[in-house]
Amino acid sequence: MSLVAAALVAGPVVAATPAQAAASDCVKVLENHGYPSSAARVKACAIGAKGTAAAREQCTTRLVMSAVREDLAAKVCDLAAR
Repeated sequence: MSLVAAALVAGPVVAATPAQAAASDCVKVLENHGYPSSAARVKACAIGAKGTAAAREQCTTRLVMSAVREDLAAKVCDLAAR
């Protein structure tokens, strides 16, 4: 079976957009540092993924309000903005 045929049999492959990937990376880093995922944290990372300075600041503020250390919040919001 050719690779194309195999791909058609397996179904469509949906790639995450860069903003989705960056936001999910933000959440994963938080989880790796012991901060469980929550709706507020996912939303903050999604805001940070917009990439503007204002979005990064809002992301950081929201994460700090959800009890994330400020230095880590700033780091993951910068990651989300990439």
